[in-house]
Amino acid sequence: MLDTPADPAFDDLTALVSELLGCPIAAVSLVDESRQWFKSRVGLDVPQTHRDVAFCAHAILLKEPLIVMDAASDPLTFDNPLVTGEPGIRFYAGHPLILDDGHAVGTLCVIDTKPRRIDRKQLSVLRRLAGQATQLLQYARQNAVVSRKSAELEALRFAMDKHTLFSITDRAGRIVDVNEGFCNISGYQRDELIGQDHRMLNSGHHPKAFWKQMWQTIRSGKDWREDVCNKAKDGSLYWVDSTNIPKFDEDGKVIGFISLRFDITEQKRASDKIVLAKQQAEAANKAKSDFLANMSHEIRTPMSAILGYTDLLAEDGDLSLTPERRLQTITTIQSNANHLLNIIDDILDVSKIEAGQLRLESIETDPVQIANEVVSLLRAPARDKGIGLAVRYETPIPRRIQSDPTRLRQVLLNLTGNAVKFTELGGVTIHIACEPEQQRLTFGVTDTGIGMTPQQLETISQCKAFTQADETMTRKFGGTGLGLRISNALAGMLGGGIKIESELAKGSTFTVSIQTGDLSQATLLKPDQLNAKPITPHPEQTGKQQSDPQAKTLEGVRILLAEDGLDNQRLLKHYLTKAGAQVTVCENGLHAVQAIEAASGDEMPHLILMDMQMPELDGYGATGRLRSLGYTLPIIAVTAHAMDGDREKCIDAGCDDYLTKPIDKALLIRLCGDFASKRAGKRKRDAA
Repeated sequence: MLDTPADPAFDDLTALVSELLGCPIAAVSLVDESRQWFKSRVGLDVPQTHRDVAFCAHAILLKEPLIVMDAASDPLTFDNPLVTGEPGIRFYAGHPLILDDGHAVGTLCVIDTKPRRIDRKQLSVLRRLAGQATQLLQYARQNAVVSRKSAELEALRFAMDKHTLFSITDRAGRIVDVNEGFCNISGYQRDELIGQDHRMLNSGHHPKAFWKQMWQTIRSGKDWREDVCNKAKDGSLYWVDSTNIPKFDEDGKVIGFISLRFDITEQKRASDKIVLAKQQAEAANKAKSDFLANMSHEIRTPMSAILGYTDLLAEDGDLSLTPERRLQTITTIQSNANHLLNIIDDILDVSKIEAGQLRLESIETDPVQIANEVVSLLRAPARDKGIGLAVRYETPIPRRIQSDPTRLRQVLLNLTGNAVKFTELGGVTIHIACEPEQQRLTFGVTDTGIGMTPQQLETISQCKAFTQADETMTRKFGGTGLGLRISNALAGMLGGGIKIESELAKGSTFTVSIQTGDLSQATLLKPDQLNAKPITPHPEQTGKQQSDPQAKTLEGVRILLAEDGLDNQRLLKHYLTKAGAQVTVCENGLHAVQAIEAASGDEMPHLILMDMQMPELDGYGATGRLRSLGYTLPIIAVTAHAMDGDREKCIDAGCDDYLTKPIDKALLIRLCGDFASKRAGKRKRDAA
């Protein structure tokens, strides 16, 4: 954000704070390791200063505004060259600009050349305008991300343009657009093709019925793919694998078609000489056709969203969008851009696998940790769908094996993620077992999902790229069909493979086996040490008992939140205060105990939310200390630990209940409300 052009939004804000606080100098400053640069300034001629003399360099270290009423007598600034010399600073008030990631990047500040004070109203104005400045910086940073993602997408589109023959025709077959590759293979210049009938390329090789079938297919709204022999400008023939995709108007009528082609001339020539070659060419052409059909959908859909929302931001020069809508727009762009990058990563993996260029590691690997990481990553999607997710260890498991942890995690995450995606009721379980004598470890991912027919199972068991059970699956659940192909190849490279069992309407089991290396000296962990507590949905997560998110269900409830993570502090406090609660935050267990000891009467919270992993004094120690001091107020454990026995550990420490991260908002609000009501009822009974 440093050294960026002037922005009217920042300039207006700087002028406003100068006017409202009555100071001749105001600025939005950004501070890096060596300098202070002014994004916007009023009353200052210089664009930047050295950091070592900048008042703002001190202000960004604070969470509250830095106020210097008389710089000449303040021990922090009395000998500063900007005080003893030009511009002769006497008064300074600067509010730090802290982005959402907690990074303080600069300040909104006002300056005067004479000592003065700042009252509470002026301080409030400074704080609010600093919030606006922070939002503007957030937008600037997010727009930079969007620009970078757009550039990456443009590069992808350029690459496709270079390696694909592309043309667009209208309903009558007249050419309205072509790319460079099309011109190169046909021998025509672009202006020789535009407006001409596509029949000018007809070689006469195909019968009329061939073209009649093409037009019937396209005009019915379906994609058409065939190998086509065309005639170039010089009379030579060339072959292309052509996929013609119909274009529709707003009423759903076909108004033309897009043709995507690959040059297969050499393959065709080779097939005329050797037939085991013809088969290879057909297989390659089919793969290319699948690529075009899938990529046409998978790339154009998110790209349309990105370009559309980018246009929306570009047109909104007057900042009429609300901050929430703008953030939602940017988030949508980022999500679709990341989806495109994931597609590209999958394509690169498939390309490396097909070329035999993918290399795996063989290092010490913790299979239990990998399984737990996969469950942790997929816990939220499972809960959102109201289904269970669990790991079951069926045999003793080695603490360490020799494998590639990154690729093993990729395989297990893909199979489990698919199971969650195709399961609407019930749950998903990862069954893990080891056969030490065979040096083999198996992960069986079992779901209670939609299952497959025998025909679908036969199709999916081939683990081909871009393949799902049928087109209905693709339309309903999406996806490129690359994941299983990659997973099967990786499982083979890890010394095993994938076996699939499925029954329609009852579910599926995908079992991946891998080699472990020598286990003769390995430490084996028993199943009862490892089996995780099943992660089951609460009623609130099934969608049947959703409460009104705007209801002030915690109105008047005082809650002490002990949490050391800044992001979690903000999130939980937002949830609770939006529900009407009064929230006090402590950054560790020791501060929580001290806050309770110092509270009395109406200051005493109704309940405590206690993170169990904190510095200085963790949640277990803080809870035990409060109970030993005789405090009986409800304490709810908040922890990322969801293994079997973790709940009991929290209860044994003195907690009344237990919540796992990521926190379900509805469950959090309901649980806090229940405990607050119980405590209020107990106080009434005690008073009576």
